[in-house]
Amino acid sequence: MYRLLLLDIDDTLYDATSLYRMAEERAFKELRRHYPLLSWDLFKEVYKRAREDVHRVLGGSASMHNRFLYFQRMMEILGLTLEPQLLIKLTDIYWNTVFRNARPFPGVIKTLRTLKEHNVRIGVVTDLLAQTQAHKLRALGVSRYVDFMVTSEETGREKPHPSMFLTALHKARMSPEEAVMVGDNLEKDVLGAKAVGITGVLFGREDPRADHSIKNFEELLGIVLEERRRFRKHAYVLINVEVLDESFGEVIEELKSSGYRVGIYGEVNPLEGSERIRELGIEGVRTFFWRRRVGRHFYEQILNITRVKPWRAMVVDDKISHLRVARHLMMKTVLWKRWEDVFIPDYFAEKPEEILEAASLLL
Repeated sequence: MYRLLLLDIDDTLYDATSLYRMAEERAFKELRRHYPLLSWDLFKEVYKRAREDVHRVLGGSASMHNRFLYFQRMMEILGLTLEPQLLIKLTDIYWNTVFRNARPFPGVIKTLRTLKEHNVRIGVVTDLLAQTQAHKLRALGVSRYVDFMVTSEETGREKPHPSMFLTALHKARMSPEEAVMVGDNLEKDVLGAKAVGITGVLFGREDPRADHSIKNFEELLGIVLEERRRFRKHAYVLINVEVLDESFGEVIEELKSSGYRVGIYGEVNPLEGSERIRELGIEGVRTFFWRRRVGRHFYEQILNITRVKPWRAMVVDDKISHLRVARHLMMKTVLWKRWEDVFIPDYFAEKPEEILEAASLLL
């Protein structure tokens, strides 16, 4: 089940190719103010050669993307005097053009906001310098949705090197099976991610080597959230009958409609427990009523009957002794309407609707 979305930036979140060309044109105009005989065709030719030279020397490192070095190498190729102030100004003009004109692709903001509402963590995995990429995230208006960033400046390696993706997994404390990587570059973003077990999504075009291909950013919601809906079928919310009242009916129905399985349990006579459920108007739930003390064997029998993994089950109870046993079995715990320093549950709930939020712990 996907709990982590990893994103490339350039040409994935916005049209970087067009903005880089605009930035080059702005830098050219400034340079021509100092050297009027410089033509646009010559600028493009020398800029390309300068970039290739820098890439050849610094390939595989974040410094290979340093525009200051591109402009410095340009002036060396042209035989011009190296003027530090001019180089700084050209670099500033270049990046300010990008930052001021960057606009996210349609659907990016909506998609990231929706995924955050579903408790999906979001990380950026990108080549280039960390500060530059952070400026881009702010300019695009997406930084509020990003939990962390991994850059080639940080790892010392560029995508598709495994260290880029493994660092992201380490920061998120998640496994490859829980992550999706989205990018426009098949080799760097998609195949690089797949090499370490992460699901690879190619943005902007189709290719059979990608796990998924999308042309609209909002298609990510179908990939990530549909997987979560399927996963909920393997998650169980267990509620002690003694904490139930009339307010639980609507919440239980919502849990069921969201795909969770719901069970009611208790150390009560089965007939009495079932009558209690009917009185509250609760339907379509499985009951586990046995006239014996709730303990390890009690929960183990429920897990065996439902065939659910302990860490996919959540227990809602107001008795610390019950929750201690559940915790020991690796089940998630929700303490109902009381608090004791001697036990810290996974979640504390005072209202039935808070159980819906707590259920996200199973995802």
